Amino acid sequence: MSKKLGALTIDEKKNRFQIDKSGGGLMGSDKWFDFSDLISYKVRTDNQRDRVGGSFRILGTRTSGSTTKLVTHSMDILVTLDSLNTPTVSIQVIKKPLSGKAFDKAIKYKDDTVAGLDYILRHK
Repeated sequence: MSKKLGALTIDEKKNRFQIDKSGGGLMGSDKWFDFSDLISYKVRTDNQRDRVGGSFRILGTRTSGSTTKLVTHSMDILVTLDSLNTPTVSIQVIKKPLSGKAFDKAIKYKDDTVAGLDYILRHK
């Protein structure tokens, strides 16, 4: 029986996994990798920019000015594999600025994928 964690489908009994690169579970892969094929992974966050807007309070007094908030414009997980045919796989998590529930969903997808990759590394 396989278990889905973020971008991964893990077959614990056969010590193998599949990677869905779409970032939303829409584009599956039929390529299976053995646990031993996973070398490493890295979460990459690019294009972080400060966004300025709104006003803020200092000691209960409304102050003109603005607050700064960091916005992530893209995030992916780069997986390095011991395979000449597929040496790296990039899993796209965020491809445009997100907020609210969409951002929370993307971060959960990333966290679940990372948990799956950590599991594979511990059990290879």
